[in-house]
Amino acid sequence: MNELDDLYALPPSEFTAARNALAVRLQKDGRGDDAATVKSLRKPTLALWAVNQTARRHPDEVRRLVELGDEVRTAQIEGRAGDFRAAMKERSALLSRLLEHTRELLGEVGGAASHAERAGRTIEAAAADESERDALVAGAVRQELEPGGFGDVFEVLGDVPEDSDAGLTRRAEEAEAAREQARALAEHAHAARRDASAREREAKEAEVQAAAARRAAERAAAKAEKAEADAEAAARRAEDLLG
Repeated sequence: MNELDDLYALPPSEFTAARNALAVRLQKDGRGDDAATVKSLRKPTLALWAVNQTARRHPDEVRRLVELGDEVRTAQIEGRAGDFRAAMKERSALLSRLLEHTRELLGEVGGAASHAERAGRTIEAAAADESERDALVAGAVRQELEPGGFGDVFEVLGDVPEDSDAGLTRRAEEAEAAREQARALAEHAHAARRDASAREREAKEAEVQAAAARRAAERAAAKAEKAEADAEAAARRAEDLLG
């Protein structure tokens, strides 16, 4: 919804009125679900405004930051220490430039230094989070974020020594071994489910056969009782004839 993204181009002081007006218009257009989504949006903080304005004013740098996240991940997995260090160095420099952009923006509106730091952390976290990347590139991030997950990997690997090719290769091998183990466990679980299904079918078949056997036994017992009753009746008739 481009109309929704456009809300985040506005100063925080104009956000609420524009949000409410958009929600009313969507409701009149019969788009009740979209209207409810828009109505639930929270007014962005000054730090979040700086994030989205930075993304809109410097789109090439933001897109490059997202690309670098993939390059760092791939180099780490494949054990290419040189490419890893180069991507990390470029990423660090780019984050610094984007942080400076947020400081300049906040300076224009009298924002505190703490807002810039929060904005910088949100940019870093959003660039590393696949669920937030598109919003960052569009300049429509809806909430402040903290680096975590992939960001933690960056921090841990940021001090990789120059002779770390062997270490990165080892980690790549360990990752592949972990994936192989996961695949083996998945196959084992599938086999176990298949065996359980087979046993369940066998149990159901046995239950059906047992029920059929019970019914046959009941029919045989009924026939036996009838035969016994008929025999007793015949004996009584014979006695009457002889007597």
